Amino acid sequence: MSLPDYEQVNAALSISDNLPSAAEVHGLICGFICAGKKMDGKSWLEPILGHLQTQNKDLVRHYKQRLLEIYEISNLKLQSFEFDFELLIPDDDTDLHYRAEALSHWCQGFLIAMHRAGIDFKQMPASEAKEAIQNISEISQLDYDTIGEVTEKDEMAYAEVMEYVRMAVLMVYSEFVTEQGNLGLRSGSKQLH
Repeated sequence: MSLPDYEQVNAALSISDNLPSAAEVHGLICGFICAGKKMDGKSWLEPILGHLQTQNKDLVRHYKQRLLEIYEISNLKLQSFEFDFELLIPDDDTDLHYRAEALSHWCQGFLIAMHRAGIDFKQMPASEAKEAIQNISEISQLDYDTIGEVTEKDEMAYAEVMEYVRMAVLMVYSEFVTEQGNLGLRSGSKQLH
């Protein structure tokens, strides 16, 4: 079981100017999963579909079906002991600027979802997951416009950063959902583990 093709998902989402990219959508979905958010359809679909919820119902139904498919695959991969979780970003044969932009958008979506789920990063105790989230935050601000002529060194650096994000998300999932059940990490909670 693998994620759908990035370009197909991105093309479907680009029908509306107000929908996020496929990378950001996947980041949002994974952020909600890692925050331990119950996927009841409201909390995570609203920030993705936004204004479409009140417009074209057939289009919304189509998007929801596609997003649920991405959610189910991602959730299974995050729970898997095979470490085969992957990011929904462009293939390696696409332009590095495009891939770097998508990775930045993926990280932005992940952080937005964690925040919307009530995770208060400032209140988190020091941990590997907190450090990972801080690093994901830095990657989300990646200045992909400054990449000049792409070298092999650039490609290697991108691959390392992408792999770091992939493993960091698995670590966050493990610490928030598996080990602690996400107890005490939401803003307003008095109990911190």
